[in-house]
Amino acid sequence: MTPAPVVGGMVRPPWHHRRLIELTACFVARHGSEFEKRMLPYSPSIARCDFLDPSHPYHAYYQRCLSQLRSNPAGPAMDARMTNGIHQPPRYVRKVIEFTATSVVKYGLHHEKWITEVFGDHPTHKFLVPSHPYHAYYLQQIADARALLCSSKR
Repeated sequence: MTPAPVVGGMVRPPWHHRRLIELTACFVARHGSEFEKRMLPYSPSIARCDFLDPSHPYHAYYQRCLSQLRSNPAGPAMDARMTNGIHQPPRYVRKVIEFTATSVVKYGLHHEKWITEVFGDHPTHKFLVPSHPYHAYYLQQIADARALLCSSKR
């Protein structure tokens, strides 16, 4: 395993750890420090959440994410990136949305129902809820995938 790069005196975690840290910071920023306090007893048993420990090398990155989210409650992904009135999600969320939209077009709406049942509570699939800011982007991706599928059948 290659060592994580140090940026600004802080260890920058690999992407898969960053996603978890950013999502956790988002939940803590939205639900308060009580949410973090409830997670702390579980962090030793869940090795992926060990960044909650102040002595962990990724804790500084977590604290930075948390302070950024608290200073901008809408979050960096929600503040300015809009196209035609549709919130543009960050790249890692876009990939999940685009893949989900493509598979729903390919396999049908029953596939969307299955995805909702299996991943509905997972933060990466909250865009399936109509009130979510990225739901419009998801619907746009479905329309684009359908148009592409129809044009390829001609």
